[in-house]
Amino acid sequence: MRKMVLTAAFVSLMMMTSAMSAYAWGPNDPTDKNADPDGDKLGNLLEFLLGTNPLNPDSDGAGCWDGWEYLYGLDPALAMDDLYDSDNDGWSNYREFLEGTNPLKANTDNDCYALDSTDPHPLIPDSGIDDPGGVGPVPSPGPDPVPPDVVRPIPGPVVPMPGPLPSPQPGPNPNPDPPP
Repeated sequence: MRKMVLTAAFVSLMMMTSAMSAYAWGPNDPTDKNADPDGDKLGNLLEFLLGTNPLNPDSDGAGCWDGWEYLYGLDPALAMDDLYDSDNDGWSNYREFLEGTNPLKANTDNDCYALDSTDPHPLIPDSGIDDPGGVGPVPSPGPDPVPPDVVRPIPGPVVPMPGPLPSPQPGPNPNPDPPP
């Protein structure tokens, strides 16, 4: 009996001091397991399972939001992976986060620029014909009626975001990249 009482006391103490205890998840609780109070696109339950802080969009403090790191297979609890260049394009993962490019793909927009770091518009497919640093025309079945530097609408249904992304918090830059 004494062992059961001690075990119950220990479990109660652990629940009161754990990160999970801050969120009494339940069907009638406003702090639901899918809620995202820090706006990093990870729900409370996933934040708990990953060991990240559900009240801080950047748990490792290195600059990239937890949800972005998780999306691209990085570790949101490891600051060092923000400094890596996962796709060998010359930009750190942190720089890719700031630029909005894919840290796993050296050429995010699949244009004639081999690397995002050399592309003046890394999110807009450039033909390279009249762009500085371009590699020449892209073979196509016919003339393109839209100039190459014009953003085209993405085909398919529009999926609204659940809310605005949080603004990055000011602080030291863990990887000061030179200006392009």
